Amino acid sequence: MTIRSRRIQSFIERQKGVHPVPYSLSSPIVIHGENIDATVEVPLATTERGLVAGINRGCKAITLSGGSTTCVYRKSMTRAPVFAATNVKDAVRAFRKLQEIQLEINEWPEGQSKHVRLIESRPYILGQYIYLRLRFDVGDALGGNAVTILSDSIVRRVCKVTQTKCLGVSGNLCSDKKPAAINVLDGRGLGVIAEVILTSDILKHVLHVGVEPLLDLAVAKLQLGSSLAGAPYHQNAHVANSLAAMFIPFGQDVAEIVESSSATLVGSRVDEGVRFVLTLPCMELGVVGGGTDYKPCRENLDRLGCNPDETRRGYAVSRLGEIVASVCLAGEISLLSALAEGSFGSVSASIGRGQQLK
Repeated sequence: MTIRSRRIQSFIERQKGVHPVPYSLSSPIVIHGENIDATVEVPLATTERGLVAGINRGCKAITLSGGSTTCVYRKSMTRAPVFAATNVKDAVRAFRKLQEIQLEINEWPEGQSKHVRLIESRPYILGQYIYLRLRFDVGDALGGNAVTILSDSIVRRVCKVTQTKCLGVSGNLCSDKKPAAINVLDGRGLGVIAEVILTSDILKHVLHVGVEPLLDLAVAKLQLGSSLAGAPYHQNAHVANSLAAMFIPFGQDVAEIVESSSATLVGSRVDEGVRFVLTLPCMELGVVGGGTDYKPCRENLDRLGCNPDETRRGYAVSRLGEIVASVCLAGEISLLSALAEGSFGSVSASIGRGQQLK
């Protein structure tokens, strides 16, 4: 499809047209969170048949169970420039210096940006190389570009103070668009948790599965299978699928799905049935700048109340994070249930034959 405008061309170089992606709305899902207490229908863009149907089944199960409970437990963006010393002794000396002046470094960018604030600097050392992981409060933005600009100004002062040479403003300890343990443990983007308690009745009549088969599979697949595969920080069923379906209509940087999908789903028995808790420790989202300024994406965000408000810094992006986490949880419990009760293969065959799913 050939559509050209100056507005669209601001998002891409040498624009030739646009590639429409089919999109739908999720079934209504009830969310009780720190930044949202509402029933919402969420845009989902995908060419993967069956994905929306699966998410919708999960949304129905969550809503009939009273809704998901969500919270954002941390929020920041990181950049980690890398420096080189002439020898190991000088590297250790520089490392210790950066440890000593951590609080001072936090004040270096003062006044350079109205929207971004440095909240932590932490040095690491490997041989003659020193990495300085910088953590910023970026408000409602994803903040990748903003933190790079501020990091660049910090780099010059670090080189002067430590007598080192900066090899690059990003040294992969950030860690951007790569699966990394440091993002899971130390954070990058939003840390979000979504929880739901599914009653035995909901499991039986909506998800068509029993408590024991579901929990047995959760342990064998999510915890043990993921560990055996060498993916200890990706103990989930298909979070990346749900994220991709939402990142597109919300104007997010789709490549950030790489680290955003580092998520852990844990199931446990409760008196009512089963509790599922999904933790996404490094979900990278923004509601200002970048693709969020693209009109269709802006409209999707505004419709869900994810429009920035200067009086409530970080509220809009946190609200979006709680919505995204809840829909991911819906996709998880639906797929896990289909696998546990044995219908996943037949559904996949139906999709392959082009049958319409509801």
